[in-house]
Amino acid sequence: MTERNQDQPTAPPVARRKRRPAWLREIRGSIAAATFMLVGVLLIAFAVPLLPGFDPYGQDLSAGYLQPFQSSDDRFHLFGTDPLGRDYLSRISRGTQVSLLIGFSAMMVSLVIGVTLGLIAGFFRGATESVIMGIADLQLSIPRILLLIAVTAVIGASLLNLALLLGFTGWVS
Repeated sequence: MTERNQDQPTAPPVARRKRRPAWLREIRGSIAAATFMLVGVLLIAFAVPLLPGFDPYGQDLSAGYLQPFQSSDDRFHLFGTDPLGRDYLSRISRGTQVSLLIGFSAMMVSLVIGVTLGLIAGFFRGATESVIMGIADLQLSIPRILLLIAVTAVIGASLLNLALLLGFTGWVS
């Protein structure tokens, strides 16, 4: 066995890959599934209306109860039709658009109200913080669904009112 000469340079150590945390390895599949579902919902909401299709509200009584992939007058109903002959895919697409519109609008209203009141409470502290927290506690003590029903009965039902009410009642959470 020979000793190494101190004048010779040694090889640099091999860089070891850092292992990812266990929680990240475990949720990788969940993240992929959630991303796949989100892309699917967005495709249904925004890509389906671009296809030459059917009116979601149009009725064709002669095309009632068609099964998926059956045709009426040389046009295929990919998801089939209901008893009044309305195309299920176009109706699902329209419903998805409305749901996303209401959900994102309510989220933005909640975000603006919650962040604004949180910043005010954090900046001024003291009595201002106590008042804002009292309002938040009061709103949390009232069942949200009953509040939504009561206010909708008074001001009327519309998509704008629904989005605003959901936003105004959801800022606390």
